[in-house]
Amino acid sequence: MVACLALLMVSRFRYRSFKELELASRRSYLFVLPLAAMLVAIAVHPKGALLLFAVIYLLSAPSSYVWGALRRARSRHAGLPSEGREEVTDGSPLR
Repeated sequence: MVACLALLMVSRFRYRSFKELELASRRSYLFVLPLAAMLVAIAVHPKGALLLFAVIYLLSAPSSYVWGALRRARSRHAGLPSEGREEVTDGSPLR
């Protein structure tokens, strides 16, 4: 397990930061409900809840990498331009 964590620490996987999360702005109840459930889970069973949240965060970067690779492969297979690149009328991609 330690070797897996060490490999993820030096990997090129991009983990999301919580810096973009704006808690000062108004949110719907659908946003607040999971947050409240997380706090209740931590209060009721702290060790298990924090371990679960850590594992979810740990697996978020590799799973988003695989999801993005599958989407790019599917768009290439369907003949659609990949994200971030546009096609001009002659078919050559812009950079």
